[in-house]
Amino acid sequence: MKALMDELFEAMIQKLIEENYFLDGTKIEADANKYSFVWKKSTTKFEGKLKEKIQETLRHIDEMIQMESNTKADHILENTERVPDKLEEVTTKLEAKVETLNEEIHEEENTKVRKSIRKRRHTLQKPLKLIRENFLPRLAKYAKQKETFGNRNSYSKTDPDATFMRMKEDHMKNGQLKPGYNVQMVTENLLFCITQCINVLPIHAVLSLIWRSWLPLLYRCQKR
Repeated sequence: MKALMDELFEAMIQKLIEENYFLDGTKIEADANKYSFVWKKSTTKFEGKLKEKIQETLRHIDEMIQMESNTKADHILENTERVPDKLEEVTTKLEAKVETLNEEIHEEENTKVRKSIRKRRHTLQKPLKLIRENFLPRLAKYAKQKETFGNRNSYSKTDPDATFMRMKEDHMKNGQLKPGYNVQMVTENLLFCITQCINVLPIHAVLSLIWRSWLPLLYRCQKR
């Protein structure tokens, strides 16, 4: 792998020399709170745990519906991507059952029977509230975060375009990640001809430089 990378690196340098293009870049710290980070791994982890909790709640709802109507219900999801749609469907059914119980309570005159119906209604209202006020908002939040990430591993809440990376200046000497931008510039005959900003956190320095910096810029140079 190292030999292949060295060969590719040499070929890219030779290509730049032949075309008389010169590439340089620097990292610029963003005007964003350095503690406003959102990490992709954390979002994926929390979303996975939330979907597990949703599955447990759906099993509990199935058990309640089965006890309530003596019919088998199946709300367990095999495809977790359909979780929001399935929750909306389950919510609609629960709201309809709660409304039916409200009518029964209103029409019933026996105090003990009304108390029993209220208890049944409460068992349905609890998961309904959990879905409406917890599950659905959190799923929407994680979906928005994943959309903001794109192919990045992090972003800043106060500047979503910024990515957390190590800067050249490290006053604390602890390798702290800060929100910033990786700006690349191409010059030809001492003139700036192309600039681009790469806001992805490098996974591997050489791979990141080649695939995310040089190749896109060379492609743009060829189109000029």
